[in-house]
Amino acid sequence: MLQSQVHFVHSLAFTLPMLLLSVVTGACRAPAIADAGIIDDSAAPADARSRPDGAVRDSAVVDGAVRDSASLDGDGSCTLPPRPFSNIELKFDRNPDWQTQGRDMVGPLPCGFDYGYTDEEWHPSDVLDSLPSIFIGGRSPDQVFGGTGKSLVATYESLSTLNGLNSNGSWPSDGFLTIDVIPTREIYVRFRMRFQDGFYTGGGGAIKLFRILSYDGSGSRSKFGGGGNTSPLYFFDWASSDEFGVRQKHGFRCDDQAANYYCENPAIGDAPRSVFRGDMSGNFTSNVESLSARIPDLVNGGFLPYSGSVTHDQVYGDVWHKLEFHLVQNGSPGALDGEFQFWLDGQLLVDMRQIAWIGTGGDMNALWNGVAFGGNGKYSFNSNPADSVTLHERWVAFDDVVIRDTLPSVR
Repeated sequence: MLQSQVHFVHSLAFTLPMLLLSVVTGACRAPAIADAGIIDDSAAPADARSRPDGAVRDSAVVDGAVRDSASLDGDGSCTLPPRPFSNIELKFDRNPDWQTQGRDMVGPLPCGFDYGYTDEEWHPSDVLDSLPSIFIGGRSPDQVFGGTGKSLVATYESLSTLNGLNSNGSWPSDGFLTIDVIPTREIYVRFRMRFQDGFYTGGGGAIKLFRILSYDGSGSRSKFGGGGNTSPLYFFDWASSDEFGVRQKHGFRCDDQAANYYCENPAIGDAPRSVFRGDMSGNFTSNVESLSARIPDLVNGGFLPYSGSVTHDQVYGDVWHKLEFHLVQNGSPGALDGEFQFWLDGQLLVDMRQIAWIGTGGDMNALWNGVAFGGNGKYSFNSNPADSVTLHERWVAFDDVVIRDTLPSVR
């Protein structure tokens, strides 16, 4: 992590009032490792994410001004007024349909977003009937909360030997969009999310869905890990296996990233289960009993038990869910008074209040300044090379995003 004066300059850049938004198309970088790993950040080989980032839009607007979605003007740039960061709402109904331009090219970003990254094996520009890694639209009622309008959709590709691709077992696809926010110690994010019907078919896997981050303003925004440019950082991941069932996976990454990326100095103090290399793989049964959470069983009716394992369909099924996240940084380097809370459909599932997001020797200017949707995955939901590409892809839809700098009194 860079020194505090760099964070201070970066923070000033975010808070200059009423600056014009510029669009930079074709600005490409080649990170050494981009989004490497989903739970273990060293899981992907160093060259696994070596393609260019694609077009990056300069986020100069931001006096609090992450925009709600609206129209684009004639030259493709956003013409939206600034909004105070106290309450950002991002809907997609008025956005023009948008998708990444190629397997490794984002293209001009959609309104409301400040950075994008993509790297996938199959894209509709060169593989018929495939889906882009991330897009905005209303291709089917299932993908939109309420059945009409538009949403943000991330797609994930199966580990497969189809056409000789993915034979090295690496993370086969990646795509995410980032919203920049005014740097803040406290952040709350709420959104609706839905998995494709039949999303889990066995075999095990994990994918990134969502993250809250502090980008230090220098270098590639898609390079993570101890040698990257982003910390502290929080991941929310989906994971499931035939043995342990579906998991609620939370990834905690702390500052300074070079020496304390996995939040070990000091260690997290009050996790509901063990944290290994910054990752907590919780279940939806015994790990939520202490909070008296009652999660509906979408397969059998009633509520999930407080013991054993449960399936993806029991927890998520093919319906929309409301997810909420609340993060507060600690008051001084190494102080175990940082917070993290997670709610699913109004049920508090995780309540942690002893996290040193800024560890001993970390930089207190490394404030939360971004929210991202999508990510990479490693999931063998279809390994039959004889099947069509459409059977090797799964989607997750996001809608009705709210970002605040405080926890709302009424949620």
